Order: sequence, then C-alpha cells, then structure tokens
Amino acid sequence: MSNKISFAPVSVSSASEYLNKSAVMMVDPRNENLYPVLVSVEKQIPMDWDFYMFGSKANENTIRTWFRNNSNRKLHFFHIPEKFTHSGGKNLRYSEFLEDRWIWETIKAEHILLVQTDAAICDHGKININEFTKFPYIGAAYSSEEGSTSFWADTYPGAYFYGVGGITMRKRSFMLNCIKNNKSGHGTPEDVYFSTCLGQAVGNKQLKPTAKDMHRFGIETNYEEKYGRPSFAVHKPGLQMGKEDMEALRADCPAAWHVGLKERLNNAN
Repeated sequence: MSNKISFAPVSVSSASEYLNKSAVMMVDPRNENLYPVLVSVEKQIPMDWDFYMFGSKANENTIRTWFRNNSNRKLHFFHIPEKFTHSGGKNLRYSEFLEDRWIWETIKAEHILLVQTDAAICDHGKININEFTKFPYIGAAYSSEEGSTSFWADTYPGAYFYGVGGITMRKRSFMLNCIKNNKSGHGTPEDVYFSTCLGQAVGNKQLKPTAKDMHRFGIETNYEEKYGRPSFAVHKPGLQMGKEDMEALRADCPAAWHVGLKERLNNAN
C-alpha cells in the first residue's frame, strides 16, 4: 500500500442515529496507568455521559468492581475481539481496531470522548467538555500544526492534522462515514486516518478545528501562553516542554502529574 492518502470526500456533517454522549477507553490486560486516568475522567465529565470500556476477561471483574465502588454512571463493558489483539491477547492492534466498523457500531452514542491510559482530563473545571462536541474529530494539539500544515505529511503525503489520538472527541456518525467510504487509508495510524478524512471532507469549515481549538481541547507539546492556557486535557504531558512550562502545567492541571509529567519534570531537574 502506498503511503499517499487520498480519500473520497465525505460530508463533515453526518446524520446521527443517537444524540447521547459517552466516554470510551480501551484497556489491555496489563491495565497500565488505568486507575489514575479513570479517576480523572470520572471526576470531570458530566453525569449524563455513559462509560464504555473495551477490555478482556482478565480485567473485566476489576473494572466492574471499580465502577460499582466509585461511580454512579452507566458502564458498558465489551470484550475486544481476538482478531484485534496480538502476542496472545496481551496487546491491542489499536489503529486496526479503531478503523473497523465494529467498535463504532457497538458504541450507542454520537459524541464520544476517547481516552488512552497516557492521557487525563485536567481538574481545574474551567472548560466545559460540551464545547468540543461540535467537532467530528478533535485531538491533542502538537505545536502550531493545523489542517494541511501537518508534520504527518512527511510520512503520509496528503495527510491532515486535527489532533493526536491519545485523547479525542469524535462523532460516531463521522467515524462510520469515513470507514464506509474510505478503505484505502487503512493501515495508517488511526489519528492520521480520521484527521485526513476530516481534512478532505466537504461542508462547514467551522467544524474543522484550528490549532487554537486543539490547544484548548488538549495538549501534548508546547504549553506556552501564546497558544492559550489552560487546556481541557493532556496526552503524554511534558513532551518537548521546558521546565518552566512543565511547572505551569503542573499548577494548572494536577492530573497531568500521574500520566507522565512527574517523570519528565523530575528528569528536567
């Protein structure tokens, strides 16, 4: 398969079968860093959001127990099909999983906050999650990258950038529309795949996030004042940040401490 990505344009606005909202996480049997991330999501999202967890028999009981003890929201738990795992079920074929219809058809919610276990929602309470539900896809910012100004295009010519996939807000209808109409992009990282589908989509340009929108939603690099502070969420916090910016992020987003900022800041001292 060529690295060149060229999608059949889809509509940036798709008909929605559902109107509800849900947080979603995928967890492999190792459960690395799961519970600090669960706490950050549980505390910060409104109670009208459900929670979908995709895991295995190895972690189902512990996850269900955690929710019984710590949450009043509805939990939907599903086993990840074996075809999306490798190494004896120990690891998830993440991009392959998200580029398949099965997961999106299983989630009965239009607005989906997808969170990896190296991401967290900041605990400052200054940004409403519903600001971001208008976007078909928005992920964590990476410097000033935006749209066709994409470092991904160095590897995948034609790629667009609308945010790193570690923490994202997505519309179920748009995910399914991309997959239905664009098989040729399969095999690329899923955030490149869906960003590029959005970049080549037709319709309301205001539904394609700017770099400023992405920095407000979540950050992976560059926690600088010129990009706007604070952010709603973080992914791999501390990457390509100076010590001063990491200290500012720690003050604004204590939840970042538990998903990598502690180690990166300590290494900077």
